[in-house]
Amino acid sequence: MLEQTFSKEEPGLEQAWDLFHAQIKANAASMLSKIEKPGESVVLEASDAEGLTKAIATVNERITQFNTRVANRAAERERIKTMFWQVMRRERAPVYDTYKAGKDPLVEILKKDREDKAEVSKALTAVAARLKELRRVQSGVAASVDKINSRLARMGIASYSIARKAGEGNLYCLARPGQAEGDMKSLSEGEKTLISFLYYLECLGGSDTAEAGAVDLGRTIAVIDDPISSLSHNFVFDIASIIYGELIKPEDGTPRPRQVIVLTHNLFFLHEVLRQTIGGSDLAKASNKCQLLRVVKSEHTKVVPMKAAELMNDYQALWQVLRDARDSNMPAIMVPNAMRCILEHFFWFTHQEDKFKRR
Repeated sequence: MLEQTFSKEEPGLEQAWDLFHAQIKANAASMLSKIEKPGESVVLEASDAEGLTKAIATVNERITQFNTRVANRAAERERIKTMFWQVMRRERAPVYDTYKAGKDPLVEILKKDREDKAEVSKALTAVAARLKELRRVQSGVAASVDKINSRLARMGIASYSIARKAGEGNLYCLARPGQAEGDMKSLSEGEKTLISFLYYLECLGGSDTAEAGAVDLGRTIAVIDDPISSLSHNFVFDIASIIYGELIKPEDGTPRPRQVIVLTHNLFFLHEVLRQTIGGSDLAKASNKCQLLRVVKSEHTKVVPMKAAELMNDYQALWQVLRDARDSNMPAIMVPNAMRCILEHFFWFTHQEDKFKRR
């Protein structure tokens, strides 16, 4: 019995057993002495089993409690878990106290920051409402008109400008010196393209309606389709500079579009934009700054990658037409005209235009 786990963990049981066992051995020795000497008087001591009985009862109580815990494992698991965390908390009390002492001021700061944030949000809501009201009651679109006219003046254009059309809300009209309202039909295709381009720049940062909110330029994709179409070569640098300086890399702190896509047929304009974007003439750096794609139109339109140095001028572009026709990326009907243009370039370069015309 004393070899059982519960018996070993109960020191009182072993002591009670040793005492009870010693009393039995003493009485047994007295009885043996009586057998050997029958004439002598022998007094036997009463065996006191009360201590042993109490110790056994204590062990049985512990066994009963253990069996109860085993029968209700879920509750026992929760009790052990609770005891575990209590022990952990007690052993690490200094660490937790230090953490709490450092956390309490931070909690107060966080609470104050949240209160400040709520106040700022409230103020922003009020400002947004005020801005919307100002848009509603504004008398015109003078700011946009002034910016467009300022750009026209910086480009050396003084023969025409734009103005707000009286009584037509947010509409614009053409203005010429000495005329209250010019005729849009008097503009060339290139001049219309230029005004449309400048107007588009204004639209990127605003809205046509007073009820609309502010435009998040950081989530806007700007698409510019051939901005120098029908324009003089004198404006190529200006248009490229505007695109680079206001959209691709504006001044620090100025918002810019998430992405800028420029479409063009003009190689001169393409390389001017590239030169400003890469900050020089090293075309090998172009792939680190932008992505160049070429649209090939045949039976089905294809978009293929292009290197910056692949098409440097119109002469190389003509040879690219022949390569595209060879690879079935362009109709064969384009080949004769491309060949004629290549020959014209060759004879012009060799100063033999007359020979080409005679043939």
